Amino acid sequence: MSTPSSRSFGELFSAGWSTFKNNYGLCLGITFLLLLVYFVSEILTFAAMFLTPDHLGLIAASVVGLVVSLIIPPVAARMGFWLVRRTRGGERSQRGRYGTLVGIAFLAWLCFLPSLICNIAAHPGGMVPGQHAPGLFAAGMQQGIAKSALDRAVKADVEKHGKLEKDSPDRAEREKALAPLEERYQAATAKMDKLRAKQAKTQEERTVPLLIAAMVLMVAGWIFLLFWAPWALYAAIDPLEDAATVKQALARGRELARNASVVSIWFVPMLCTIIAGITLVMICLPGLFFGVPLMVAVIPGMYMCLRGERGDEGETVPAAA
Repeated sequence: MSTPSSRSFGELFSAGWSTFKNNYGLCLGITFLLLLVYFVSEILTFAAMFLTPDHLGLIAASVVGLVVSLIIPPVAARMGFWLVRRTRGGERSQRGRYGTLVGIAFLAWLCFLPSLICNIAAHPGGMVPGQHAPGLFAAGMQQGIAKSALDRAVKADVEKHGKLEKDSPDRAEREKALAPLEERYQAATAKMDKLRAKQAKTQEERTVPLLIAAMVLMVAGWIFLLFWAPWALYAAIDPLEDAATVKQALARGRELARNASVVSIWFVPMLCTIIAGITLVMICLPGLFFGVPLMVAVIPGMYMCLRGERGDEGETVPAAA
């Protein structure tokens, strides 16, 4: 068996795959719990966008994003550590140290602050195109429902009278009956046109170089984050680690990351994320029942491998205190 200092891409992936394969039911349960947490956080973020004035939408969403960022990583780390406990035999429980986890999560959020600032600066109106999507969807639904109701009413009217109202002697009475439905459809169409115009204006106001810079900074933030944050979070929880403070957890996280190549540390989680994304986009069920649970298992498996608790083929070896 290789030493922890020589962990390769294949060994890290094998450890993650073994954790997934041997704990599939638990991985699946964690997946649905995390999706529930994520769904609630997205609702709160969209609410912050739409319940505030346009120029405050991104700022409000960013504040909510900060709060969510201080909740989801500690929760996800605790759930992920269930897999570590299961692999070890469940003989040792995880520690509390929630404050330490929040501190690490806040530092992780700071990694994306430059990207966030660029994104806000790139939209001087304070609205990003994605914010219009729910409104456009709702307006489109209203327009479609109104059009369908109007078409049904016109069809029924023609079937009853045998001719269009414009050719009928009682044209005024028939038009009066159809007028509310016509007004409803016109109002829905006007709302849709207004939202489309607003979206077009927002896109015209965007500063493309800043958007590109925001994207580059976000990728850089993720690359930097993967090298220390997951392992620091797990070290803060692990009763086998002496990492009670944020400083100790960060130091241990960096130390564990140096037990493998930079390429392995970055690309194993990235590969599993790509697999999860592809399976979700192509067909939802394989994503929910394979891709995402695999992504859930890979960090705990990698953590144990970096500690020297997993062998070349993913087998468990005694965990050193």
